[in-house]
Amino acid sequence: MRDDPAFADVIPRMLNEANDIAQHFIPEVKRVTRSGPAPNHKPSLLQDYELGRAMEIDVLVKAPAAFARTAGLSTPTLDLIAALAIQKARDKGLYSA
Repeated sequence: MRDDPAFADVIPRMLNEANDIAQHFIPEVKRVTRSGPAPNHKPSLLQDYELGRAMEIDVLVKAPAAFARTAGLSTPTLDLIAALAIQKARDKGLYSA
């Protein structure tokens, strides 16, 4: 997804949502930005998926979105990514919640 031009705006939107959540709860936290090429590593969710391990979608994606909801913040991109990750994981038998 990081290198696919069709998804070019997804990572900045996720970062904005994550930064908004972090700064709501810890106002002095520095905003994270992404510039330059994608790092040369696979995210842990992708590693788990490829290795057939249970994926930590709830902890890594759904929990930040839950924090956002308690603060009245919208996370449409995180919610979409969570739904897509859950669907892929369920299709492979790696998610049962």
